Amino acid sequence: MKNPVPGSGLSEIGAWHRFVALGARVHSAFLDVGEGIRTAELADPFGNVLGLIQNPLFDPSAVR
Repeated sequence: MKNPVPGSGLSEIGAWHRFVALGARVHSAFLDVGEGIRTAELADPFGNVLGLIQNPLFDPSAVR
């Protein structure tokens, strides 16, 4: 089993480019996992990996 990676939602692809411009490196490029949902992983300059998910089906107003 792969080690868990902390994750964060991503509402637009522009944020991805901003992370990279600030020094993050691509650990795993975007992967379409179906229904418009895409995941990716970036690594910060210290090697910490952050998982990203872009989910057009997610409704933030449904979260309390």
